[in-house]
Amino acid sequence: MSLPPYDAIVLAGGRSSRAGSDKLAWTRDHATLLELAIRAVNSAARIVVVGPEPGSGRYSSRIVFRREHPPFGGPVAAIAAALDDLTNDVTLVIAGDLPAARPAIAALRSALDQAADVAVLRDAEGVRQPLLAAYRTTWLREQVAHAPAGAAARSLLSGARCVEVEDVWSAAQDIDTAADGQALGFRTAITTTRSGTAPMPPREPIDPPSGLQVPPLSDVPPGAELEYMVVQLGMSYDEIAEALTEATGRPVSRRSVSLALSIAEVTKRTGRRYRYCVPWRVREKHSTEYPVRMLRLLGRRLDGNIVDDSTEERLDQWLEMLWREHVVVAYCPEHLFRGFHYIDEKYRTMNPDYDGIPLRVQELWEDEVGDLPER
Repeated sequence: MSLPPYDAIVLAGGRSSRAGSDKLAWTRDHATLLELAIRAVNSAARIVVVGPEPGSGRYSSRIVFRREHPPFGGPVAAIAAALDDLTNDVTLVIAGDLPAARPAIAALRSALDQAADVAVLRDAEGVRQPLLAAYRTTWLREQVAHAPAGAAARSLLSGARCVEVEDVWSAAQDIDTAADGQALGFRTAITTTRSGTAPMPPREPIDPPSGLQVPPLSDVPPGAELEYMVVQLGMSYDEIAEALTEATGRPVSRRSVSLALSIAEVTKRTGRRYRYCVPWRVREKHSTEYPVRMLRLLGRRLDGNIVDDSTEERLDQWLEMLWREHVVVAYCPEHLFRGFHYIDEKYRTMNPDYDGIPLRVQELWEDEVGDLPER
């Protein structure tokens, strides 16, 4: 059963006073901390980012930017600034400095049953995290309406019927200082504000192969800019076409974008094998089975390559199923009919390299398939 649609609020208006610079502009693998937060809730119907709008980057029409009043007024004031944009019964609230939040999103949405007002993440120390939680929108509106000026985020949970979700992903690990960011692989040596930290790469010419009939590409940027959109901003081909159409005032088709990417060989450079999500040498006869297709999509997601919304939603539903059924993916290359199997999560590989990835790395023997409890 699919989860109901939801809206999301990304809190991005803090001062970053302990960080020494605008921490949401820090980058890892060419994505800013803010972009990672937005990607975590990419399946939302509407994403309201409360904070300064970056001066560079193109965002889907589903993403809007608002400012809290007064500026730096705290998380409750920020949520209040987003309320008018919410249209769904469920709202996911996420702080902008949580780079590992994405795996928790589906679990929080799934846990919010009809009897609950809030599904909230509980961290390793047993502390509830109100800024990584799924709320009934009506409850959120009521709490914000009655909150005093400068109210703490925990006031949003006061009197609520809460369902707690254990943080098995370290999703609540936030970034406060430059040392925190560097420990998690972020480049923190920036001197400008968020509006000036992600310039577009220099233009590179596209030289079409001899004899190739190319449709009009005058409005499609050269390869470096397209690669930036696909890899760093995580835009789908449709989103790129939509953004270019809006920017130029002339229609740009998805096919033109796809062809330009192919000519620039961007697709070759981004079409990597995601070895942490698919660690096995998969036989051709098993290569199109649903579990391995989902693992490849998870690899794309973890690598910062966002796909279209319907595919993102399908991946979220699959991950939710694994979490709900307490299973992981295993591979048996010798199996005659089916290579991929769902087995009990107690067999999950615990190596830190595969943290958060629902699989058993060790291959199954054919005679093991019947012995392990398959779900």
